[in-house]
Amino acid sequence: MLNGIFFAKPLNEMRLLTLPDLFARKFGPAVEVLFSVLAIVSFLCLLGGNLVGCGRILSFVFDISIPSGVWIATSAIWLYTVAGGLIAVAYTDVGQACVGWIGLLAGAGWVMRNMPTAAGNSPAYPIGDVRNNAEQMTDPDALDPIPNAIFFNWVTIFVLGFGNLAALDFQARVFSAKTPMTAVGGCLLGGVISWIIGCTFSHVSGAARALYGPSSPYAEFVADSCSKEITVVGCFGDPGCTATVLNGVPTCGEWKPDEWAPLRMFTCTKANCHYLFDFDGSAGIGVLGHGYFPMNGFIGGWVLISIIAASMSTGDGAILAMSTVFSHNLLRKLPVPMFNDDKNLLVIARVATILWALFGGVVASASPSESGYLLIVAFDIMLAGSVVPMFAAVYWPSCKPLAAFVAMLGGSLLRFILEFALPKDYLLLVVGKYAISFGPGAYAAVNPETGAVPDPATDDWCPQYDLEDWTGLDSLVSPIFSLLLLLIFQFVPSPSIPMFTKVDAPPEVMAEVELAPTADAAPKEEPKEASTVS
Repeated sequence: MLNGIFFAKPLNEMRLLTLPDLFARKFGPAVEVLFSVLAIVSFLCLLGGNLVGCGRILSFVFDISIPSGVWIATSAIWLYTVAGGLIAVAYTDVGQACVGWIGLLAGAGWVMRNMPTAAGNSPAYPIGDVRNNAEQMTDPDALDPIPNAIFFNWVTIFVLGFGNLAALDFQARVFSAKTPMTAVGGCLLGGVISWIIGCTFSHVSGAARALYGPSSPYAEFVADSCSKEITVVGCFGDPGCTATVLNGVPTCGEWKPDEWAPLRMFTCTKANCHYLFDFDGSAGIGVLGHGYFPMNGFIGGWVLISIIAASMSTGDGAILAMSTVFSHNLLRKLPVPMFNDDKNLLVIARVATILWALFGGVVASASPSESGYLLIVAFDIMLAGSVVPMFAAVYWPSCKPLAAFVAMLGGSLLRFILEFALPKDYLLLVVGKYAISFGPGAYAAVNPETGAVPDPATDDWCPQYDLEDWTGLDSLVSPIFSLLLLLIFQFVPSPSIPMFTKVDAPPEVMAEVELAPTADAAPKEEPKEASTVS
C-alpha cells in the first residue's frame, strides 16, 4: 500500500532496470554502489530466511536434516530462476500465489471450524487464553506479569512496512509493469490481498496454542525456584511481597514452546491426534470434557505447500534481483571490457545466480531456527540507511549526492553498531511498569547427577536482575539519524568528481520518455538490454 502511494508511479515512469539505477541517476555512482552492497546483504538475509522456512518443512515431512531440506529448496528455486529470468519468476509466482492464497484461506477456515480456537483454563494455566489480552497492542501491561513485547511488535510492523519499500524484487515488479497505473494498481491490490490472507491465517495460531500451548497435555515446563515475584504464594509484582523462596523447591514453571507445533498440527491426521482436555468448559468441549482433533490430510498438505510456495516466490525474486544488481550495478563499474559489454550482461547475470543461491543456502544452513529474525533483519537493513535517501531521490530534486551518501552510510553503520551495543535480554520488555527482576530456572544450577543445589551464600544462588531489552530502538533511531545527516550535509558542497555526478538515463530511455511524456499515453518498450536481463 505504501509503495503504491509513494513510489510505484514515479519509479515506473523512470524506466529503471534495477533500484540502484534510481540512485545512480539522482546521486551518482557512489550512492549507487553503496546501495547495491547494502541491498545484496539485505537480500541474502531475506533469501536465507525463506530457505529456512522451506527447509524446515521438508525436514519435518520427509524426516531429513534441516540443512538437507534447505539445499533441496535452494536447488529447486535456482533451477527455474536461471532458466527463464524475470519471465520465469513472474509466471511461476502467479501459479504459486493462486495455490498459496487459496490453500491458506482453506486451511484457516477448516482449522477455525473444526479445532478449538483458544486454550481453556487449567490448574497449570489458571486464566487460560482469556479475551482481556486483546489490549496487548495498546497497553504495555496487558499481559502482566508476563513481559509484553508491545514496543517490539509495533517497531516490527514499521520496519516491514517501510523497509520493504527498498526491496529489490518488489521494485523489479514495479519497473516491469506496462504502465505506471498498472504498477500502482498491482501494489494496492497486493496490499489488500495480503491483509485479507494474513489476518485470516493468523487465527490458526489460536488452535495451535490450544492444542500445544501451556495448558495442553503436550506442554513441557522447566521448574523455576528463583523468580521471587512469581511464586505459589502469589506476589505477582507486589513490591511489598515477603514471600520466602525455598531453594530447590519449584515455585513456578517456565513453559518451553514446541517449535514444531504448527507442523505437527497440520500433519497429524490420525484419529488420536491433538488430545485436548477442557477442565472448566471454557474451551468449548464441556466441563472435564475431552476430545481429539485430527487434521484433514489434504487440507494440511495444501497449507504446507502454500507456505513453501510463498517462500519460493520470494526466493526466486531475491536470487534474480541480487544477480542483476551484481552484474549491472557493480561489475560494470570495474575496468574490465567483458563486464562493460552489454552483450555479456545476460551471461554474467545468469552465472551470478549460482553465487547468490549458494550464499543464501549457507546463510540458511547456519541459522536453521532464525527464519523470522532473518526476514526482519533483511528489511531493517534497508530501513536504516536507504529509505530516507530513496524518498529524497524521488521527492527532493535538489538533494545533493554527498548528503544522500552520508545519510545512507551513517544510518546503516549506526544500525550495525546498535545491534551489539544496546542491552538485549531477549524478553522484549522496554516499556511498562513490570520491568522488575527474574531469576534463571533451577535447572541451570542443580547438579543433574547428585541433585545438589548451590549454597545461596557462596554460589550466588538465584541471581536477580532488572529486565532490560531495547530491541527495536535501534530500528527507529537509525533512519532518524539518517534523515538528520541528510539535512546537515545538504549544506556541504558536493565534490565535483565522477563518483558524485548524476548518471544520465540511457539514450533509448530518454527517447522513449520524449515520445510518451505522460507515460500512460502509450505502452512502453523495454530497452533491449533491460528486457533481456529481466
